[in-house]
Amino acid sequence: MNFLNSIGIIPTLNFAQTIEAIVFMLLICIIGFFAIYFINKKINKNLYVLKKIFDEDFTSWEKSFLKRFFVQYPLWGFVQQLAIVIIFYFLRKVLNINIAIIISSFIFAAFHYPNLFLCLATFGIEQVLLYYFTQYNVLYFLGIMHGILGTSLMYFSPRIIFTNFAVWKKYEELYKKK
Repeated sequence: MNFLNSIGIIPTLNFAQTIEAIVFMLLICIIGFFAIYFINKKINKNLYVLKKIFDEDFTSWEKSFLKRFFVQYPLWGFVQQLAIVIIFYFLRKVLNINIAIIISSFIFAAFHYPNLFLCLATFGIEQVLLYYFTQYNVLYFLGIMHGILGTSLMYFSPRIIFTNFAVWKKYEELYKKK
């Protein structure tokens, strides 16, 4: 039971702490979403305009985005965060908590190699998520944040920088065509 509490499967927050954790989760998601959007807007002038989501009927792009944003990617984010939190749990037993956060973030970024843009983005985002985790110890909220920020990166980053391919051969094929 102690292990499940330590990795955030069984949260130990009272009502006030839960509300505080939700507020900070939403704050991180909103700031992260807009930071990802506006940074990528500078890189990619053809980026989909957010205003169109509110002005038109939902297109297949928006339906796909919203489905991943609210359902699919938070569930997959939960699985990924569970793996990293378990690694973090064992690292913080032998290392300083800040060093454990950096090493865990590095390991998480290494899973996204060879895409260097994605490695850098996940390294930074994971540090924020693990710091949040040290404060509130709720794995479910990490999955939600991972899903929102990951979907934002997936849909708003230029395709040449961010792709869904996971092996070197696919990256080589993509970059050779451009």
